[in-house]
Order: sequence, then C-alpha cells, then structure tokens
Amino acid sequence: MGDFNIGPKFSLLGGLRYEHYNMDYNANFVYVTHDVDGDAALFDTLNTVDRNDDDFFPNVQIRYKYTDWGDVRMAYTKSIIRPDYRAIIPNTYYVQGSGSLTGNPKLEPTISDNFDLIFSFYHNKVGLFTVGGFYKKMQDVFFQSDLFYQNLSSYNASFPDSNAWKELGFKKHQWPARSDKITTFLNNPDPAYVKGLEFEWQTNFWYLPRPLNALVLNINYARIWSEMDYQQIQNREVLYTYVDDKGRIRTGTHYVTTDTVRTARLLNQADHIVNVAAGIDYKGFSGRLSFNLQGDVISYIGTRPEVDQYTGNIYKWDITLQQQLPIEGLSIAFNGVNIFHNVRKEYQKFPNFVGGNANENLYRTTYAPRKFELNLRYSL
Repeated sequence: MGDFNIGPKFSLLGGLRYEHYNMDYNANFVYVTHDVDGDAALFDTLNTVDRNDDDFFPNVQIRYKYTDWGDVRMAYTKSIIRPDYRAIIPNTYYVQGSGSLTGNPKLEPTISDNFDLIFSFYHNKVGLFTVGGFYKKMQDVFFQSDLFYQNLSSYNASFPDSNAWKELGFKKHQWPARSDKITTFLNNPDPAYVKGLEFEWQTNFWYLPRPLNALVLNINYARIWSEMDYQQIQNREVLYTYVDDKGRIRTGTHYVTTDTVRTARLLNQADHIVNVAAGIDYKGFSGRLSFNLQGDVISYIGTRPEVDQYTGNIYKWDITLQQQLPIEGLSIAFNGVNIFHNVRKEYQKFPNFVGGNANENLYRTTYAPRKFELNLRYSL
C-alpha cells in the first residue's frame, strides 16, 4: 500500500492484496433407506474435498480537497464474500421420500467490484455532513435453492451420480428419482447490480447553552436499488405414449428440464437502511441510545416467485453507558443490545385461485435475544 500527496489539495491511496485460500474438509455422507423390500439400511461414510483459491484485490482511493470546508473522494475496491461453512462442506444427507440436503464444495465466493463517490462538508457548527453514491457489480452470487436430482450433477460434487450409486452397492430402486428435490447452494450465472445513495450527519451541539451543549447526534440513511436475474431450474411433467413388449399402447410420464430467468431484488438486500444515535458527553460520562431500521428483504429464493420468503421491516434499539471512575484509567460501562426484544417476521405469498390476488401468509416469527453486559475496565 502506498499513500501519495500531490500538492496541498490532491492525495492518492492505493494498494493490492493477494489472498490464498485452502479448504481441506471431511464431512458425513448419510443415506437412510426405508425400503419396501425389507432391506432398510443406514449408510454413513465420509466425503472429502481439498480445494485452493487465489485472488488479487486492488484498492485505489483519490481525495481532492477543493476548499477548507469540503472535499470529494473517489474509490475503487474489489472485495470478496465467502460462503457460509455449511454451504461448502461436502456433506450429504439423503432420506428416501423425504427432505434431503447436500453441501456444495464447488461453490465459488462472490466477487464484487465497488465504485464510490463521496462529497464531505464540515464546519464547526454543522459538524460533518457527507453525501455519496455507490455502484457494485457482483459475480457468482450464491444462494440456497432446491434442485432436482437429474440436474444436480452440474452444480454439486458431493451428491453421488449414477456411477457412484453403483460403486457404493445400492440397488437401482434405492437411487433418488430424477424429480427428487435436493436442497443445496448454487452460484447464480448472471451478475447482481447494487447502486445507492447514502447521507450522513455527525455533530455535537457545543455552541448551545448548558446542558444542551453536551448533546451529540449521528444520523445515517441509505437508499439502495438492487437487481439480479435469478436462474430458475424446474422440471415439467410430460405425458407420452409407448408400445410395450406385448404390443399394447401404454402411457407414461417423464420430466423435461426448463432453465428460465426471473428478475428480483438481491437476496438479503434492503431498499432502506436507517441508523440514528443520540447521546450525551459530559465530563467523564458518555451515553448513547441508538436505533437501527432495516427495510424488508427477500430471505429465500424459491423455484417459483410465490415460494419466495421475505421479511418485514426489522427494528433494533441499543444502549451504551460509560462512566470514568475517580481512579485514573478505571471506568465502568453498561451495554444493552436489542433492548426492546424486537421481532423478525418472515412472510410468503401464495396464489389465490379464487380472487386472483396472492395471499400474504406469516411464515415464521423469530426473536433475537436481548443482551446486557456490565464491564469494569482499567487502561494503562
């Protein structure tokens, strides 16, 4: 990394990071059969994976100070979002006729190219006010989905194919059906785009009469637009006729795979984010009450739009209090997280075949815990 000043108004900060990543994992392969022929069995062994990734991450930031009370900054960064551990371990759990899941060691991390432009304004009474815009292009966005067994081999190395079932000694009627759904993780082949505006104001009111001069305020608001073309892999049941070995005309069904695309917001990306913190700094005492609002997000992408799950708005309140004690370097602090025990609600829409409009159904309600801690700190 290098920091360069070019004259009194222009500066440049640039750097390059190289990252080598290795994953060497063992995970269980569990197959549970409930067979009609009486040969029910539990098969439990290990899958292994050894994989290496190498990535370069450049970073360039430019600052131009056009006046004593303002500057403009431009930046380009390349960043990475790695999959959750449970998404990439080579585990497989298959139960005949029931829900099955498998990890995906082939899953690639998401790589994002980020562009930022920020204007800053500062003054003794105004404090610091910033307004900025950002744009991101994200490749290999990953998400959880249900895939049909006949399509799984193209995306996942953990789940056995037909040759593997033979080698493992399973009879053909014990193999998964072509239309069995397996829950796994996959990379989206199309990129995601995120753009937005962000506003922030940080100030204290030192110029007001006592006790108002002890007040501090921090407000941040982001308006975000996101979009991605989601790959949708579906099986459609098709009827066909055939002649059996006795010359009789029979009917049967087979599944035709369709690979379609639909556009929606980026998974887990809110359109609105608000952070507000108000507090007091007075002599050795400091206190903050903070509020966070995250707008509704899509929490699960289904194979059809009506199977998608999404949250309502999510609210959270936190508090922090700190007091310096008479002994130099000694302080006591109290922190509270999610003090009002706010709820997170998830919904799913189902088609209304009578009225034509979709019904919104409450799918899940979860409560994040309240956390309180009392600290005694001594600093040298």
